[in-house]
Amino acid sequence: KGRLTLDEFKTQVLAMADRTGAASITSTEVYLLINQALAQIWNDLASTVPDSMIASVSAITVTAGTESYNLPDDLLVARCVMLLSGGYEYPMQVYRMEDKGDIAMWIQYGMPVTSIVNPAAFKWYKILGAKLFVYPKTWSGTVNLYYLPQCTPISSGGTSLTPSASLPYVC
Repeated sequence: KGRLTLDEFKTQVLAMADRTGAASITSTEVYLLINQALAQIWNDLASTVPDSMIASVSAITVTAGTESYNLPDDLLVARCVMLLSGGYEYPMQVYRMEDKGDIAMWIQYGMPVTSIVNPAAFKWYKILGAKLFVYPKTWSGTVNLYYLPQCTPISSGGTSLTPSASLPYVC
């Protein structure tokens, strides 16, 4: 049949459960159960086929001297962080604790913190809690955070259950 509204889906679910008569379950309860199942399917897909999942992108302006930035409220899983430079995107490396000594040594002894070939060389990021941290904090620019958003609950009133158009995963 194609697209279904949440109300049409609810009616079909109740018919399949033979609950079309008396009000043994309210619409609110049905919507809650549908959204819980949808969120579980979304999370299962995110953990089993993450590279095939839809990604959103959030541009974050990095300012020299600032170490941490807020993540999008709807972030479920971060996919990658790309540095924008000269109209191109360059993947940034994840900051790992085991690299901390090497990074500090590079900065202390004046090793280059930029690269002509790859502007993202010598730039790292890590995600802790609801923050994106960038290292070193001596540069300015823009990064794109590609991420899988949280499942958006469906509400009644004609909302379509067909997934909306979105960005392809590019990292």
